Amino acid sequence: MLVYSVSYIAASGLFFIVDMVWLSIMASRFYRPTLGDMALSGVNVAPAIAFYILYPIGLVIFAILPGLRSGSMITLVDIVWGSVLAAAAAMAGYLIAIKLSY
Repeated sequence: MLVYSVSYIAASGLFFIVDMVWLSIMASRFYRPTLGDMALSGVNVAPAIAFYILYPIGLVIFAILPGLRSGSMITLVDIVWGSVLAAAAAMAGYLIAIKLSY
C-alpha cells in the first residue's frame, strides 16, 4: 500500500506542478490566441479537481506499477511509443481534415 501511496503522491505532485507552470505561461500566449472565444474565461473548478485526482491514478495503474512489477524499462519505452503514436495519429487526422475541408 505504501508503494501505491508514494507513487501517487509523487506522480500527482509533479504532474500538477509542471502543468500549472505550463498553463500559467502558455494560456495567454498560446491557448487564448488560438482558441479565442472557445476558451473559458475562468477555471471550471470541479472538473479540474476531478482530473488532477483521477489522471495520476491512471498513471499509477497503467505506467508506474507495471514498470515496478516488470523491473525493466519496457514500460517507459511503451509510454513513449504510445505518446509518439497518439501524436502522429492526431496530426494525421488534423491534416486530413484540413485538406478535406477546403
